[in-house]
Amino acid sequence: MKPVSGQVTLHLRPVVPGDARRMCAWMRDPKVSRNIGLRSRATLGRTRAWIAKATQDPEVRALAIEATGRHVGNIVFDRIDRYLSTTRLSIYIGESSARLRGIGTRAVLLGLRHAFTKLKLRKVWLTVHCENAPAIRAY
Repeated sequence: MKPVSGQVTLHLRPVVPGDARRMCAWMRDPKVSRNIGLRSRATLGRTRAWIAKATQDPEVRALAIEATGRHVGNIVFDRIDRYLSTTRLSIYIGESSARLRGIGTRAVLLGLRHAFTKLKLRKVWLTVHCENAPAIRAY
């Protein structure tokens, strides 16, 4: 993937069951699993179960990040609290060729727009590992 420029289009869409194999492979990448705090080895079955649960849970919005039509990562809003109008944001770029290209930063901006306009929330919060310099720059 080339560096981000005017020709790379980013789009967010709901995560779907067909994304499970790709997501499972990304979760097995130590750079991804360490930074998102995964506590056990990813399996296809657990990934499929997570997608099924996330699509039914009103406190979760799992969105696929597509860069020029290619699924490269995910942004997840969970712990959505409608009373307080808050949510937690998590993001990862799973596709290694898409990392360090500005895609994560742009996806955060798209995600925030989604949270504040479509979900009508007022506060988005996150946690980040202090060693994850690319994420800190994006935030």
